[in-house]
Amino acid sequence: MTRHKIVALLPLKENSERIKGKNFKNFAGQPLFHWILDSLKNISIIDKIIINTDAKETLLKHQFLESERLVLRDRPRHLRGDEVSMNLIIEDDVNAVDSDLYLMTHTTNPLLNSKTISDAIDKFVNQSDYDSLFTANKVQTRFYNEDALPINHDPNNLIK
Repeated sequence: MTRHKIVALLPLKENSERIKGKNFKNFAGQPLFHWILDSLKNISIIDKIIINTDAKETLLKHQFLESERLVLRDRPRHLRGDEVSMNLIIEDDVNAVDSDLYLMTHTTNPLLNSKTISDAIDKFVNQSDYDSLFTANKVQTRFYNEDALPINHDPNNLIK
């Protein structure tokens, strides 16, 4: 098996539009961002973890320690704000940090554990049919819009 250079991208902004300071709020005893960061740090095949952020000072106040493996990237001004596409932030990291494979996750994945991430990486690198991998949750529920109209089902034909 070929050893790939793997970089994990973890974008993190100071404030959320809906929940102020969300990434730094206490979640089960530690700031929200710590959970996914700890999961990433526990995966030895990840060579670098890049945090593209506008919150360097706040991270440092939360005992964040930069290292050769854990790198803070100051988010450029033109990529700050709630209206900026995440694709542009990912592109900024990919253009700045060389790697064979990139893994991207969010601070809002506190329950995503190291084993799940490692298993996904292993499954991906040991196949040759696909050039990318993403995860999704199967949603088995009925959705309605703000006018209480059905989005993904027919109320006259309610199937399981």
